[in-house]
Amino acid sequence: PAFERARLSGAKIAVSPIYWNLSRYYTALHSIDRLAQWNWLCRFRREILQECDKVFVSGHLEMHSLQQDIGVELPYTVVPNGVDARVFHPKEEASAPQNSYILCAARICPRKNQLALAKACAAMNRPLILAGSVGNQRYLQQCLAYEQVQYAGVLGWEALSKLYEQAELHVLASYVETPGLATLEAACMGCNVVSTAEGDASEYLENLATYCDPYQAGNIEQAIADALSHSFQPQLRQHLLAHYQWEECLAPLLQGYQEWL
Repeated sequence: PAFERARLSGAKIAVSPIYWNLSRYYTALHSIDRLAQWNWLCRFRREILQECDKVFVSGHLEMHSLQQDIGVELPYTVVPNGVDARVFHPKEEASAPQNSYILCAARICPRKNQLALAKACAAMNRPLILAGSVGNQRYLQQCLAYEQVQYAGVLGWEALSKLYEQAELHVLASYVETPGLATLEAACMGCNVVSTAEGDASEYLENLATYCDPYQAGNIEQAIADALSHSFQPQLRQHLLAHYQWEECLAPLLQGYQEWL
């Protein structure tokens, strides 16, 4: 309805899709209905995007995925996700983690893949703390069935920043991230990170992080072991501060809207 009203009024239309093709995810879940719905909605996504004046994406990889699926080239501007370094900064620049736990700050739901992470941590006998809103209560209980797993609840930035700073590793093994704000926050707090390879996180973190394939059995566990054996800090933090602070990231968005005024 909003799209139709904008089109009929002749207003400029900008779309921020936060897009990644989910067909592989729904196939892995054996969710025939969701896969069919995803494919059916493709024509509507194509219609909206073909009619819009500009697409604001989080990275070139997101745009590549979108154009590949839609089948047309679109006018776009990259507006990266960022981090607020005034909020997420370690108290001591090179302080070592105070606790040997692994942290995952994310909405608790199958797409974020915490259950596979819990299994990996249990196999490695590593404590895991989950933090975030609960999208699926049953899924949370499945994660908590592993004795190594604790749930910290929904936390404000102060409590969350302490968990980031004291964690040995932050892991976001999701089936897709663009790129994962918690990963950026954890890295800026001086925490080493494991990110999913599904999405555009590699465009942000480059070779300064460890990546896992959520679809490959045993790969999360291997990525955790690799990340614990070496450190990309403080180079990773310095890289994010140089390129992904919010003020700099939002400049292309402001410029894009100003072009229409």
